[in-house]
Amino acid sequence: MQITTFFVDATPEILEIAPGIVRIYFLSFLQMGVNIQATYYLQSVMRTKWSNILALLRGLIFSGALVYLLPIWWGIDGVWWAMTITEFVVVIFSIICLRTADKAGMQGLGA
Repeated sequence: MQITTFFVDATPEILEIAPGIVRIYFLSFLQMGVNIQATYYLQSVMRTKWSNILALLRGLIFSGALVYLLPIWWGIDGVWWAMTITEFVVVIFSIICLRTADKAGMQGLGA
């Protein structure tokens, strides 16, 4: 797997496990786009508190907790799943924040 050689000195052992790790980690990219766009949108409509909360959930709170906890239950595979699960959970929070911001915006318009 050539992409692996960009990041680490690829030994035969690493090249053997890399495809599974990359597949797991790349699943998080599906949700990551939603979360990043939600954060930027909330900033642009002056909902900076919610935007900051989403950024902290993604970058520190959930990811940090899951990187610590998942290996306890799943072994080393837990590390690889941490970001994917973090992004999925934050998508749920993003949807809630976006709907709340939309309702608050509509009330401000007198609708």
